[in-house]
Amino acid sequence: MSTTRKKIMLAGLVCAVIAGGITSRYVGFESGNVVYPKPSRLTLTLQKTASRMNTTLPRMVDAGTRLDNTLVLGETFVYNYTLIHYNSTELSANDISTFLTTALLNNYCTTDTSFVKMGVSADYNYYGNDAKFIGKVAVAPNQCLHHDPVAGN
Repeated sequence: MSTTRKKIMLAGLVCAVIAGGITSRYVGFESGNVVYPKPSRLTLTLQKTASRMNTTLPRMVDAGTRLDNTLVLGETFVYNYTLIHYNSTELSANDISTFLTTALLNNYCTTDTSFVKMGVSADYNYYGNDAKFIGKVAVAPNQCLHHDPVAGN
């Protein structure tokens, strides 16, 4: 192998090592394989909160609704509920939105104020008693700016 070719290969190796070092600051590794971007501190905090909550779940939150688990997607906190008296064919996504958005937004803006202050959105996913997805209500901090908790708008 010529000296020039060795120098080119060595330079390429050095560039790869440097690029790998830079990339490792932004990407998570598992067993040497790139698997996902490193989560932010906020995401890690939310994941710990979800994990703690999940130790007490599932539990009934009212006579017809069971909170099954929570999880975190980026900087969104996700609640997964089952409506125990309905299967997925008895309700639609529009029903979920129509009947639950105002109450969930009111609760989020007045009770989950730490989420609002941290800029964390929340997704409330609803499933039927047949374990099939029905619909979701998504709320975000910017919805609380003009939200009147008494009137619901």
